[in-house]
Amino acid sequence: MKIVIWVVVALFIATEKGSASLHDNACGKRDPMGPKIAGGQNSDIRTHPWMVMVISNEPCGGSLINPRYVLTAAHCISRNSMKVRLAADGLGPSVSKAFEVEVDMKIIHDKYYNAGNTGYDIGLLRMARSLQYTDYVRPICLLVDEQEKPVQTFTVTGWGEKQFGIRSHVLQEATLNNADLWRCSFKFRNSYVLSEICAESTKSDACGGDSGGPLSAQQKYDEEERVFQYGIVSHGSHHCTGLGIYTNVTHFMNWILSAVELYGFDDVQECTLYHV
Repeated sequence: MKIVIWVVVALFIATEKGSASLHDNACGKRDPMGPKIAGGQNSDIRTHPWMVMVISNEPCGGSLINPRYVLTAAHCISRNSMKVRLAADGLGPSVSKAFEVEVDMKIIHDKYYNAGNTGYDIGLLRMARSLQYTDYVRPICLLVDEQEKPVQTFTVTGWGEKQFGIRSHVLQEATLNNADLWRCSFKFRNSYVLSEICAESTKSDACGGDSGGPLSAQQKYDEEERVFQYGIVSHGSHHCTGLGIYTNVTHFMNWILSAVELYGFDDVQECTLYHV
């Protein structure tokens, strides 16, 4: 138990800069040579090595945040057995370097199921084993103990639907702009909640199959450019255009850290579902 606690704490406090620190010091780095999101463009897993396919009842995405945990949307988590696929550029099982790992623990925010509650579409998947980082498998950055700063431009990635409801067989990325929350609240008739991000584009949008994937932005940390996750694809227009709602990761940082610390890295015998 002492070893587990030491590992978790090390992940939290590595590479401190001022009052802020990274959840995992190896995060957010990518191959600069790496070459449906509706209206997006082809990308490469080396450019987004934290991208994860969540294999469940419905297609979803996720992001690797440390060697054992994947961050995704709560609505992507099933009570049935689940897997995640990593190092995959495309959907096919024969994609080179791609591999799958069983999920041995699922963690959903305890307020997600409350009737009428919005803004809690967040969950964690613990893989059955820890991963070794490579150019194709690397965590995205989560910034700990940092005041939320406005980000104007985001990148969203996934294998969701493109035009005409057809899923992309190649990883896609698109650029979105930050929008006022009241606009999403008005459009989707939901309550105005600070635990969400509203983002938009006239040319591209997250779409079916992109749920759970990361909304990210490149920022400088300790004189080095890294990619940080700010949101999780939650829901939006059925036409996959205009405004979309994303779970605000910064708002749930303490929840993420507490869940990882609580359930740690010890193996379990069977897949279990928890609410935290």
